[in-house]
Amino acid sequence: MNDQKRFILAIALTVAILAAFSFFNKKPQIDTQALVDKQSGEKRVAVEKAAGQPTAGVLSVPAKSSDKKVVETEIETACFKVVLTDRGGCIKELYVKKPAKNDPPIKLLCVAEPDQGSLRIEKLMGLPAASAVYELTNLTSNTATYVYEEKNNYRVEKKFIFPNSNYNIELEISIKNLSKGDKGVSYMLSGPSGIDRSLPLDKRFTNIGSFADGVLRWQRLGEVKSLGKKGSEFDVAGQNEWFILRNTHFSTIITPYQKISCGYMRWLGEDKIQGDRWSVGIKTGEFIVAQGGDIIHKYTLYAGPTSLKHLKPLGLAKAFNYGKLNFFCQPLVKILDFFYRLSHNYGLAIILLVVLIGLCTFPLTLKNVKSMKQMQAVQPHLARLKELHKDDQQKLQAEMMKFYREHKVNPMGGCLPMLLQMPIFMSLYITLARSPELAGSNFLWIKDLSQPDALFPFPAKLPILGDSFNLLPLLMIGAMMLQQKITTKTKSTERVAGDEQQRQQQNMMLLMPVIFGFMFYNLPSGLVLYWTANTLLMAATHHLIQKRLADNGALTISPSQAGV
Repeated sequence: MNDQKRFILAIALTVAILAAFSFFNKKPQIDTQALVDKQSGEKRVAVEKAAGQPTAGVLSVPAKSSDKKVVETEIETACFKVVLTDRGGCIKELYVKKPAKNDPPIKLLCVAEPDQGSLRIEKLMGLPAASAVYELTNLTSNTATYVYEEKNNYRVEKKFIFPNSNYNIELEISIKNLSKGDKGVSYMLSGPSGIDRSLPLDKRFTNIGSFADGVLRWQRLGEVKSLGKKGSEFDVAGQNEWFILRNTHFSTIITPYQKISCGYMRWLGEDKIQGDRWSVGIKTGEFIVAQGGDIIHKYTLYAGPTSLKHLKPLGLAKAFNYGKLNFFCQPLVKILDFFYRLSHNYGLAIILLVVLIGLCTFPLTLKNVKSMKQMQAVQPHLARLKELHKDDQQKLQAEMMKFYREHKVNPMGGCLPMLLQMPIFMSLYITLARSPELAGSNFLWIKDLSQPDALFPFPAKLPILGDSFNLLPLLMIGAMMLQQKITTKTKSTERVAGDEQQRQQQNMMLLMPVIFGFMFYNLPSGLVLYWTANTLLMAATHHLIQKRLADNGALTISPSQAGV
């Protein structure tokens, strides 16, 4: 296997892995200040910040059951901007604030239909209840209480508590038996619903999972969607401690503090911009409530960055998980954080991490280059063998294997080091893609490492390229061409004249950097920076190793030595 074939194999392996990373258009801007939706007739009561409390405040009017208009209430804390609705007494929209940043809040949860909101009760005692009109009976700077009552039957009270210190919302549900006898009470509670999926990698990184017996198990989204209709459900059995729905950078987790029957995941349908929409929730099972008695259940909803420093205090450290490559990704996150503390810039931290990985994988790179040089040295001799035994393929294979053994050449020696490095490079790729810390972090001309570098906007949106000129992918193409030139460098005397297959391989390799440029053009600039820095480092490493081998006169085989 010559060096061109090995290079193509490496490219094919990389393309196969990256092919799973689908991406959408740029995230649409959201007008979070709009208070009235004229088309739906919904009324939203504005937030006013209370004196002496700069991070939290409310102003609202309770909704009456006879009102036809939907009344919404906004609550703002240091971590959230939340829109509550009286339809179901639940969360319709949730925006996450970035710590220590003045950027606008990021939309995380949002539903188009009121009966799909988060933390809503549905199928109360087997009957539909998602659209019930609740009354807002109490409202403070960090609490909101909704009540729904059926006379002589039951009374439901939902109290939302916003601690204002982390990305968690506490929910207390009280169901009182108003009937004249014992009552069996059961309900379904939706957890996070309608998580945002507008970032380029959200389609790849949207996951639903459950945590039980110390193990986080990810569910297959296709099992729900395959049922074929909007609202399809898939039950998650077992004594699960919490359930998670996450996108690229954020996790939303519902945690019950009492025994439940099971969890469920639901397909809400498909959106033209964001694709499939999902919800996850809890089924309680039945509880017997005596006449005049009540039950009180408690839940926590976490909705924030997939960051260990925010998850660990809530007992959710296991949610900080990167899937199958978690073993490799976890130490990379810690190293990236260490380099950030040294450099105070995530762009520099990425480059330092690439350099460290390059140093650690240098022995593999050295073995790879030596194997490539060995294969280059034997190519003329292999060509003579092919000419001598062109009519006897079996004899040719036997002679080639004998030649490899005698000269201690391993035709797969260059592939194995590359294959061993792939999990490391792919883990680094996933680590950077999923790091919420990159959001809003700048480097040189790049304003946000979680978005394309967008040097300047185009007058109009262009096919494939989108609405901005991204410089970094073009620099990456140049770096890949430089690396290709160095890694495939051979002496003209070692080339086989008229080898049409070799020319076709070389032409295909010329297209690879351009193909990668299109693949990476609209990906987050932090990922492109990593790939560019790694490409330049690999090119420099190959050049130095090749120069050292050439100066030593190593890895040359004369025709007499070859015996052909």
